[in-house]
Amino acid sequence: MLRADIRTEEHRLSSHLTDCVTTRVVVVGAGRVGLPIALAFCAAGCPVAILETEPRRVQSLRRGALPFQEIGLEEQLQTALASGALTISADTALVSEADAIIVTVGTPLLPGLEADLSHVRRAAESIGPRLQSHTLVVWRSTLPPGGTRMAAEWLRRSSRGRPDISIANAYCPERLAEGRAVMELGSLPQVIGADDREAMEQATSLFNMVSPKTAATSIINAELGKIFSNAARYAEFAIGNHLALSADELGGDYHEIRRVFTDDYPRGMGALPGFTGGPCLRKDFALVGERSFGPDLLTAAWRVHETTPARLIGGMRRRQRLEGARVAILGLSFKADVDDLRDSLSTRLFRELEREFVDEIRASDPYQPETITIEGVGEVRNWSTRDAIVDADVVIVAVNHSSYHRELYHDRLENGSLIVDIWNVTGKGKLFWREDRRGETSMTASSERFAHVLRSLLRPMESTPPSGTPEWWEADLVWDLGMDSLAVMEMISDLEVEFDIAIDDESITREAIRSPSSLWALVRSHIQDCRID
Repeated sequence: MLRADIRTEEHRLSSHLTDCVTTRVVVVGAGRVGLPIALAFCAAGCPVAILETEPRRVQSLRRGALPFQEIGLEEQLQTALASGALTISADTALVSEADAIIVTVGTPLLPGLEADLSHVRRAAESIGPRLQSHTLVVWRSTLPPGGTRMAAEWLRRSSRGRPDISIANAYCPERLAEGRAVMELGSLPQVIGADDREAMEQATSLFNMVSPKTAATSIINAELGKIFSNAARYAEFAIGNHLALSADELGGDYHEIRRVFTDDYPRGMGALPGFTGGPCLRKDFALVGERSFGPDLLTAAWRVHETTPARLIGGMRRRQRLEGARVAILGLSFKADVDDLRDSLSTRLFRELEREFVDEIRASDPYQPETITIEGVGEVRNWSTRDAIVDADVVIVAVNHSSYHRELYHDRLENGSLIVDIWNVTGKGKLFWREDRRGETSMTASSERFAHVLRSLLRPMESTPPSGTPEWWEADLVWDLGMDSLAVMEMISDLEVEFDIAIDDESITREAIRSPSSLWALVRSHIQDCRID
């Protein structure tokens, strides 16, 4: 072919991507990254094929059912299927008809915080033999620095024996927030990373069909910009968690500190505390460090986040006996108003609480099915919010779902429950608080809490009569329930911690601590004294 003919062919191949109707797009992978972009091109008028190898997902999508929740996406899927614009298949022969291929397969972390590029490699090696010359290949998966170069080389090697083939490679990172993918695809700029004119022109023309604006840069800058953005947010959120938990451990109140020190003051205190995880933030920081050997700031941020559940449990333990307690965890997804459990710190909190030998953990999340599968635990019941918090000793607001702002105003929470609210969803402005209303209703709840604590302390002794019965309330702690004097004094110490009271030595007479009933009267009198003070 003459040089002039080659230039003409290149121009034709580059410019034809401006026509939606004739641009054939293949998206590799129908996950949370691939499906939104595929349906955006369908909505723009392009014929789109999704290459997906998971049979159940293919069947679900062909029925018009999303395998995950994403606002507005299922309607787009059904519209695309009805119009005939969308094909879903596991057949790589689709690739040979494509003008542009967008690869969106996952890149999870391996142990040791190393990127797993095996899915990218398999995708490259499966589509390489069927590519036509000058096809645009867009890598949209999150990749470590240099990842696009590796992916392009796997693609080139898989098409050996075809010396005439020329592939335009571009890196165009996905930067959408789960739950807002449809809205953000049509409103946010698309970064185009390319290292040659043909790839840049083709990728820019392609994304101009679905994006309001594009921003051009090199491939390495696009790779770094994607992971730097998330790593910076991850570190910022770590500071909020570390300061909040440090304040509590040192006797302070972080929410009050923020309120006082940011009032009419121009310089703030950074991010608010809250569980931070998910498949992007928790992964992307590691991709920075995989090929950069500077100070280990980002791994320190990771440790702050990963130890936040344990530090919260430490705060609970200082305020409440956890062994034998009923604990409600509200929210299991990694962020608000989504159904995604991947890399969620709430599931880590569940596992950590199991090691405290609590009596019951009630998991509740409005975005999960009736039975939830938690990694390292198995299947657990998904309680309604109301059922989860009824008579719970501890209520943990682990995710700031929008519905909780309506459901968790303090009048709905049980008297005496320890509330753990790192997000300040309840508006109390405290990481830990306990509802403490005056009057008989509050005392009734405190009485029930007292009985529950006492039962947990006596449980190893298998007390007779049965706990909670009228006979049990009047039973002698020593003669009937089998406690010795040391055990009784340890129990009094536990009750002082539980109810945040100090019982003076003069009050601890034989009659005062004879039975659960008399001991409750002693505790109750000190609760009332604290309120008067």
